[in-house]
Amino acid sequence: AEEGVSRVGIVGVTLMAVLSGFGAINCPRNYLSYFSKRGQSTETAHIEWRQQQLMESIATKKKRLALAQWELTVRKRDQATQPT
Repeated sequence: AEEGVSRVGIVGVTLMAVLSGFGAINCPRNYLSYFSKRGQSTETAHIEWRQQQLMESIATKKKRLALAQWELTVRKRDQATQPT
């Protein structure tokens, strides 16, 4: 009976050592994979492309708005300086 208890103890300690070693390697590998960038998925690349397109569209619209405001200012100034 005492021999069986010692065998169970040895098997338990060995199993705990194996699981501890596995956890010591697996846990950091899982957490570090969140921080490492292993290439981009096609979805990520597409989203970044769409963002770039959107930023260019916004810049173009801002330029058109600034030009329209400038033209309006020039017209008002010209109308104010013209004799009627």
